[in-house]
Amino acid sequence: MKQTLTVAVLSVLAALAAGCGTRLPPDDELIEHFNTHRDDLNQLVRLLEADSQLEHLSGDSILPEKSISSERTGEYLALMRKAGIQTVGRNKDDRLTFTVFEESPKFSPVVDHSFKGYTFTTNSLPTVENTEIHKAREGRWYRRIERHWYLYYLHIT
Repeated sequence: MKQTLTVAVLSVLAALAAGCGTRLPPDDELIEHFNTHRDDLNQLVRLLEADSQLEHLSGDSILPEKSISSERTGEYLALMRKAGIQTVGRNKDDRLTFTVFEESPKFSPVVDHSFKGYTFTTNSLPTVENTEIHKAREGRWYRRIERHWYLYYLHIT
């Protein structure tokens, strides 16, 4: 009986820990992911450049609504699944963002979110050598991958 109770308690603790958000991958892992899916990401850039009205797209939302056709939405979503992208978006300064991972503790009383992904821009961005040293500090950091591509880390508290 005691052993069954211990297993049940450990199972509940494991479930709670799993619900506390996913672990953000290290920079090097995301850069490897980028290199594997470079062609898909470049295709997403071409689509976003053609669809200048589209601001945000994920599996369950699009902004503004009806900015692209349902067929075009399907094209985006298929490429996003293939490349492991959760959302695509356009910032006010025309930076294109591709979120790969989101970390948000579900049981935290404080709003605390972290995101990691890629940014495509023809503008120059301030960069850091490694985004991981900025974990848990509010802000956005960029690490250059190649020419117009950057790895980004965003933390909001």
